[in-house]
Amino acid sequence: MITCRETKDSSRDFSGKGVATYPNGDVYDGNFEKGIRSGKGKYTYSNGNVYEGDWKDNLKDGIGKMVYSKEGTYYGYWAKGQKEGEGVFTYPNQDLYSGLWAGGKKEGEGTFIFFETGMK
Repeated sequence: MITCRETKDSSRDFSGKGVATYPNGDVYDGNFEKGIRSGKGKYTYSNGNVYEGDWKDNLKDGIGKMVYSKEGTYYGYWAKGQKEGEGVFTYPNQDLYSGLWAGGKKEGEGTFIFFETGMK
């Protein structure tokens, strides 16, 4: 396991499980392949957002869950760092959108459920 803190250590060329703390306060705890986030990992952003799931080439890619500190929670598929394919977004007021995503935005078929009324 490697711990990277600012300029003390570096994840460059590291392979295996490690924890990297970046100068902006973000923290990644997961797998590296030659210094690149790859496989399973958890990324905690300095703004309080947390992503846990699959990584490829330093980007969210595969299945993962992103908890946005103020906007809600997304669980579903990612590709090249963006929401892509099927996913569910739960808003802070418990409203829910379940459907398709492309390029990080809702696109195609989906269902929006209003929590208070149960209306779809």
